[in-house]
Amino acid sequence: MTKKKLIAGNWKMNGALGANAALLQVLRAGLEAGAHQSVDVAVAVPAAYLAQVQGLAEGSAIALAAQDVSRHEAGAYTG
Repeated sequence: MTKKKLIAGNWKMNGALGANAALLQVLRAGLEAGAHQSVDVAVAVPAAYLAQVQGLAEGSAIALAAQDVSRHEAGAYTG
């Protein structure tokens, strides 16, 4: 049995409601087109965006992971 590879995207301390929605729309379209047959897909978002991204990913093959918050407003910080 061959294990699937995991492709995970980590927002760090970046994101915005509109950008999150656009990215999830593209990811869902790719997955629905069959692009996920050989891989698992996950997104790791800052805690502030968990509820939004959970709703956007609902019913899809996208797994959701959480990050804690950072004292920085934006950038390559994982908390």
